[in-house]
Amino acid sequence: VCTFAARLNHGLDVRAILSGAQGDVVRDVNRVHRARIAVADVLNCRVQTLDAFATHYGKDKAAQLMSLFADRSKLEAMPVHDFVRAFVK
Repeated sequence: VCTFAARLNHGLDVRAILSGAQGDVVRDVNRVHRARIAVADVLNCRVQTLDAFATHYGKDKAAQLMSLFADRSKLEAMPVHDFVRAFVK
């Protein structure tokens, strides 16, 4: 039912949907849906991480910790002792 509704939302002809035509468009719709789910999972993970940091460290420190992970090249260049020191209360 959801796939049928998604096809209708993209302006596909009902007869073409029922006959199995326009499969490329359907595959594109499914690909976009999977991509949206992947983005939502990443965002949900970030929100959960921020909440966990805020619960343990407070909002200001949580924002500082999240900023550590914002730039991968900076994080990889950071010495381990500085990274660990950031998590000390």
